[in-house]
Amino acid sequence: MGTAPRRSVALAAALVVAISTAPPAGAAEGEVGRAEAAVRDAQRKASAANRGLQAAEAALDDAEADVVKGNAELAGARSRVKVASAAVRASAVREYTSGRGGASLRSDDIAKITRSRAYLGVATGASTDQVDRLRASASDLEDREKELAKKVINQRAKLAAFQRLEGQLATSLDRLGTELDAARRREAEAKAAAAAAQEAAEKARLEAEARAAEAARRLLEETRDREARAARPAPGAPPGAGARPLAAPVNKGPWLCPVQGGATFTNDWGFPRSGGRRHQGNDLFASRGTPVVASVGGSYRRSNNGLGGISYYLQGDDGNTYYGTHMSGYGPVGPGRVPQGAVLGFVGNTGNARGTSPHLHFEIRPGGGGAVNPFPTVSRVC
Repeated sequence: MGTAPRRSVALAAALVVAISTAPPAGAAEGEVGRAEAAVRDAQRKASAANRGLQAAEAALDDAEADVVKGNAELAGARSRVKVASAAVRASAVREYTSGRGGASLRSDDIAKITRSRAYLGVATGASTDQVDRLRASASDLEDREKELAKKVINQRAKLAAFQRLEGQLATSLDRLGTELDAARRREAEAKAAAAAAQEAAEKARLEAEARAAEAARRLLEETRDREARAARPAPGAPPGAGARPLAAPVNKGPWLCPVQGGATFTNDWGFPRSGGRRHQGNDLFASRGTPVVASVGGSYRRSNNGLGGISYYLQGDDGNTYYGTHMSGYGPVGPGRVPQGAVLGFVGNTGNARGTSPHLHFEIRPGGGGAVNPFPTVSRVC
């Protein structure tokens, strides 16, 4: 009786194991997270139903075993009643025909007849009492058999209910497993699409930087050509005529290039800028993320603005103010007193330099006043 339900239990258990060992999606969030939670809830219910089904099967097995045992006992009792009844009848016949009872009963002696009847009553009374006791026992066993039959019917109803529940849960687990697999496929497709988009964006960024670097290279060459032409004296001019005047270097003492490791630059001081402005510094070109350091020790503060983006001011111990801008981010040191060489930020192209090659716009303001051409200073150390 218990074989088929146990096969069903094994099938449901196998389904639970198959779903629970599916590969994780990573983050238990969104659609996949909800699907996994639903599967876990269904697994808990299936486990509880499985335990209930096994308990119902065991109880039914016990009840059926009790019925078999009770039937055997009832059959034995009935057999004993039949045997005892037959023995009583046989005993009565023997007493009647033996002469002890029958002859006396046929006698004309009233006293003998009375003694014979008494004898027969004594002889058969004990046997009939035994038969009555056996019949009473058999009746009790019949009542017990009826109770056990009812118990078996109830246990079979419980077992059938658990089997129906198991089937419903197996169907639910199958459906939830299919939904979870679909959700994981959609998540994988979304991740692949995001990775492809990110790769395309990175490719576009690198191509843009390459174009900007090429434009900067051409601009640098054009600038150098213009400077070379401007430096050539006109025909018949005295020696030194046409040379571009430069400010005196400010680095009288120890001084570091503001771009760690050096940079590519030209004397672009005073070049035209948008809005009729003139370039008030030099653009020091370097790879994105190159550290920007304090040229001298001093007091450092940060500044973010729309024109320059991520910027800094350094009030140097030498009395000069240094300004750098277009950085990609700030360094580990916070505002306040910094030593020479402290990393203040990293080369980038924030502010109105977005789309150009990474560089540091660098200014020198002697004594904290107006900016001067930094080229004579940075050309010595960068």
